Amino acid sequence: MKNHREDDAAKDRAAKQAKVLNDLFADYRSEWIGHDFDERFVEPSYYSNFLEMRPTFLIGGRGTGKTIALRSLHFSNRGPDGRPRHFGIYVKAFKNRVLAFSGDHNAPEMWISAFEHYMNLLCCIELADLCVDLLPDAPSLPRKARAIRLLCEHLSISPQPDTFQQLYECLRLQLARLTKYVVAPRLVDRPAFSLGEQPVVDFARDVHAMVEIGDKPIYICIDEWENLSDAQQQTMNAWIKNSGAPISYKLGVRQHGMKTPLTGSAEDPLATPADYSKVDIATMSNTPFCKKVAERRLKLASSRGLNVPKLLSGFLPLVGPEEEAKILGAEEVVVREAGKQEAAGELDVSRWLQRVSVDEAYLAVHLTNDRKWAADLATIVRNAETNQTEWKGRVDNYRYASLFTITRGKKGETRRKLYAGSSTFLTLCGGNVRYLLELLDESVRLYVRERDDCAPDDDVVIGWDIQTRSASIVAKRHLDQIQGLSNDGLRIARLVVSVGTVLGELMRNPGSRAPEQTGFVLTGSPKDVANAQALLKEGCAILAFVGEPATKRTHGTETQQEEYRLHPILTPYFSASHRRKRRIRIDAGELLQAAEDFDGADALHQSITNRPIEDPQPDMLST
Repeated sequence: MKNHREDDAAKDRAAKQAKVLNDLFADYRSEWIGHDFDERFVEPSYYSNFLEMRPTFLIGGRGTGKTIALRSLHFSNRGPDGRPRHFGIYVKAFKNRVLAFSGDHNAPEMWISAFEHYMNLLCCIELADLCVDLLPDAPSLPRKARAIRLLCEHLSISPQPDTFQQLYECLRLQLARLTKYVVAPRLVDRPAFSLGEQPVVDFARDVHAMVEIGDKPIYICIDEWENLSDAQQQTMNAWIKNSGAPISYKLGVRQHGMKTPLTGSAEDPLATPADYSKVDIATMSNTPFCKKVAERRLKLASSRGLNVPKLLSGFLPLVGPEEEAKILGAEEVVVREAGKQEAAGELDVSRWLQRVSVDEAYLAVHLTNDRKWAADLATIVRNAETNQTEWKGRVDNYRYASLFTITRGKKGETRRKLYAGSSTFLTLCGGNVRYLLELLDESVRLYVRERDDCAPDDDVVIGWDIQTRSASIVAKRHLDQIQGLSNDGLRIARLVVSVGTVLGELMRNPGSRAPEQTGFVLTGSPKDVANAQALLKEGCAILAFVGEPATKRTHGTETQQEEYRLHPILTPYFSASHRRKRRIRIDAGELLQAAEDFDGADALHQSITNRPIEDPQPDMLST
């Protein structure tokens, strides 16, 4: 009986720990984080500058931490003393809502007036909620009645409410009335519009005085700025241009999402640094921040009784090149070659292959297939022994790339390359904290699913096999999502498959090419280059590609331009390298044709690799 109770207790502990594990990395969007937001929030490196009074545009792709940085300023996030850390409000520019302020059934000027009234209401609703939360028992505040009365005059609210809770409800009702008008302007009477920003300025000043926060600003955080139309951004730019204490605007925007600097006057555009500052996450290393976020989660799990390493490197152990070479089957190749050399009387070559590490021995064998070296194995080995400095350079340049070729030609072998270790996961995410948490979440789910018989007190360490499979699953998931992320999503998805297939082939069959070619620059006619760049930039905006300034020219006539590569998160699907290394040149016309159909993709593949596509895996190539 006692043993049954002990077994049941152990199962309960294991189930609870599995639940903690499953929840550990599951909320990789800030909107999903619940009451423990403060426990999980990690300050990014730019945070102290971000808190300054100056308006700030926070620029970065999806998942780079913009939203969580903005939401961290919200008044609902409390410090250890129970007081808000900051006094901010958060407004999100939902695309479907802001696009509703357009159409032929109203003049453009009328739509802009309605939009400004909409933004006034959203900000004032949030400010009223702040008052409800922070001033619940303050009926006799001297400025309270005046603040409510002034705001009601601005927004044409009658009769005027007496409490902040009533004001909050009245503002929501005003928003509902505006929404009805926007949806059916010919069927509903137009509500009275308010003057742009003035209600927000006056109410924010009153709130600042009533809450008594000294010289701390009231942050107005607006997220997804890129969803605003040119005209809407121009209108909001005027708000930012004319802002001052106690208001400080903080704006989250994707790369290339700032469509216009105009403010309604061509002679007075929004300019930096005079009017605002920019924090471009893409220009800084976000890897330390991503690592801190993951390790904060591990620390949280440890405090809840889970046996997890506190460092990411312990949670995701690295597989060294020698161990990986063995896992992929290099030992079999080396033993076979050593036997051949011994049979041929090359005893010194055979002994060298058996003496050095497996990955180094396999590299020597691998280089015999590289037309660039044009040497047999005995020559390569003897050169390695007599010129160790030169050989070390070859090992540094070729060893990692050679790992991709080990399983080449092996029928039924699905594992082509390992993607394991904390450094690998941090590179795969490309500075995107959401991608890192998704990789970790997928790894944990596989671990829990496959280790349901493990004792509850076992140390939780994710092995190389689960890490590799998780990387492939996440890569496939993001590849499948590309089509729905842009109006050009299908063409971009075809482009990703075409380029990914080429880069994967170059890793497995490099021929006489330089090792580890992972990026590309465009060549061809100016028109084709411009059209291809437009498509690739859209691909960069949805994180299908990464665009960076080219480091150096690879050809005498090549001009300095943008260098592109697959976003690292997608590379495991194609068994391609996730690192930024050497680049190739791609004709822009061929690239554009590859975005249209399979024939174009096959032509691009043959042009670069001198062989047709053997197995066009994704259906989108033939769509």
